[in-house]
Amino acid sequence: MSTDTKWMTIRDLMARFQLSRASVYALIARGALPRPTKILAAARWREEDIRAAEERFTTADRGGAA
Repeated sequence: MSTDTKWMTIRDLMARFQLSRASVYALIARGALPRPTKILAAARWREEDIRAAEERFTTADRGGAA
């Protein structure tokens, strides 16, 4: 893992996907988005993991295997 990992907050995810907090957590519960990493008391997501999830969404939209 690189030392220049970029971390995203729930607000970052809400803005990126234009979803409510509840909808983001519903996608996490279904396995469509990765579970967060806890950093102290805060939930954070690695940007590279979110990009990988977006790629899976794009592949599924094109009719590929998800």
